[in-house]
Amino acid sequence: MIALDGGGAEADAAAQACDASLLLTGDSGAASCAACQSAHCATDMALCASDCVCSMAVMCLQQNDNSYSLCQNAIDALSNGNVALMNLAGCTAMDCMNTPCFPGSVVADSGGQ
Repeated sequence: MIALDGGGAEADAAAQACDASLLLTGDSGAASCAACQSAHCATDMALCASDCVCSMAVMCLQQNDNSYSLCQNAIDALSNGNVALMNLAGCTAMDCMNTPCFPGSVVADSGGQ
């Protein structure tokens, strides 16, 4: 009979290997985006920081100018319903659109024309 371990020490080691709080400090490639997220999405950042999957995805996104095509782990997290990342992504899109969170994108108001 094979005994199945419920995670135990192995799961604890994995959790310690991902210190989410260090990943969301704004020291990554897009510091001004991280600063905007910290200022406008603090609650969502805190929830993400407690979720290793979310924080690893955010670290990749910050280092790649929020290019999801370069961060398969972020795509996978969203596809698998990671609520922390969904909330942070929504907040970032709503509140940090005019910052370097989305370089190369242009948000223009045509005045209804």
